[in-house]
Amino acid sequence: MRSQFSVALLLSSTFLLSACGNDAQRQQLAQDHVRKLNKASEFFYVEHKKCPESPNDLARLFTGKDENSTDFSKDPWGNDFVMYKAHNGKACHFKSLGADGKEGGAGMAADILQTEVAG
Repeated sequence: MRSQFSVALLLSSTFLLSACGNDAQRQQLAQDHVRKLNKASEFFYVEHKKCPESPNDLARLFTGKDENSTDFSKDPWGNDFVMYKAHNGKACHFKSLGADGKEGGAGMAADILQTEVAG
């Protein structure tokens, strides 16, 4: 349980820090958020045998509470994370649409998704 609490604190702190910094820092944070959301989504799938409906469902996995004060659904630019089906079909993963909040793009506007996934 201590490990789950530590992960929840780490997720909360990195999401709170997302309001600060320039685009390069936000891009780094988004990469970190995507990796953590995807790992948590995999755990959620194992435990519930279904995909989470939103990133905030993942907060419940770690805190054990239905109500959470931290919004896990926004990337460092304030845009919603986008959920998509993982390649193995056994979990859903999340991506950030980058600084512009639109699909595709290059540089800071490029989508941020995890290329190395378990399974």
